[in-house]
Amino acid sequence: MENVLQTFKSLYADNDVLKKHLILFALFIIPSIAGGTASLIDKELLPLENLYLLLISLVFLILSFIPSTFLAGYYLDFCKSRLNDQTGLPTLNWDSFIKGLKVIPLSIAWGFYYFVVGTACFLVPLIPFYFIYKAGIKEHLVLLFAYIFFVMILYFILYFILLFVFAFVSYVYIRFSSDLKYNAQLFNPCMVVKYMALSFKKTVVVVFKYLIASLVCNFAASMVIMAISLLSLAVGLIAVVLSNSPENAVNWPLLISMIIISSFGVLVTSYVNLMVLYSLSDNLVKVYKSEIQEV
Repeated sequence: MENVLQTFKSLYADNDVLKKHLILFALFIIPSIAGGTASLIDKELLPLENLYLLLISLVFLILSFIPSTFLAGYYLDFCKSRLNDQTGLPTLNWDSFIKGLKVIPLSIAWGFYYFVVGTACFLVPLIPFYFIYKAGIKEHLVLLFAYIFFVMILYFILYFILLFVFAFVSYVYIRFSSDLKYNAQLFNPCMVVKYMALSFKKTVVVVFKYLIASLVCNFAASMVIMAISLLSLAVGLIAVVLSNSPENAVNWPLLISMIIISSFGVLVTSYVNLMVLYSLSDNLVKVYKSEIQEV
């Protein structure tokens, strides 16, 4: 785990480190408002309040395309900097946006592969339920509950398998970041199997370490989010008391307070997970260079 800590430190050891991290943090503001606002939509709220939340979420979701594209291109910049043995964070500029646009076809292809495999992993274990149903649920209750328990364990295992597979998919993006040139291999799903054969043990060890690091980082982030959220909620409730809003009217002070709290939680969590991703990718690049690059 010492290597993990050193990698995290390297993300904050650079010129203009504060400026770079503030820019990355800021890029998550719009997507966080979109996600945070959407999470607040609830049947307990007034229909008009839900409508406002939906409209706000949709507007910010559309606007999220710009920062998300910057972040996609910036990830390629980060991987290339590590391929060139550079430390710290690369500089974010307009080229990052162009690279983010360029990687969209690759992301769509691998997103589709991941969706197909993920859907299959979800649906295939459910097939026996059909036969149990046809045989009669009442007559096979013990078998039904036993199989439900088995499926829950299976889903848990499949979740981690897909998580580890994601690490091997990362090698596709690392390879693409080296020259930003497309070729048939980049879209070939069999390449993941090849990457597994070449670097399975080292990759699994790296991912396992960062699963632990992710849990620790997200726990620390949740403590910060909780403290800020309680403070924001207190301010919002005070504003509600002072506003004297009619019973069936949109209570804007409380609504805005809820949006801020929810969006801030998404914002902090997103930034923390981005740093975990960069640190993980730093180590995956090292594995790529030692086990895959020359093949």
